[in-house]
Amino acid sequence: LVHDAVLLLVAGLEKAGKVNGEALAKALEGIEVQGITGKIKISPETHNPEGKDAAILKIVDGQYVFQEKYAAE
Repeated sequence: LVHDAVLLLVAGLEKAGKVNGEALAKALEGIEVQGITGKIKISPETHNPEGKDAAILKIVDGQYVFQEKYAAE
């Protein structure tokens, strides 16, 4: 959800102390926030949310086309 993504972004920027891609990526490692979908913790190893499935979709000619699914670890 966008709400949870924004919470992660704000927490990461606050921890990083500056608006910089590398600093933000480093700050997000191991960060944990409480979102609408539950607790979200970013894995320091994979930089992905732990325990959350995700699907990648692509919009082709106005239609959603499944690309890939990432299963929770």
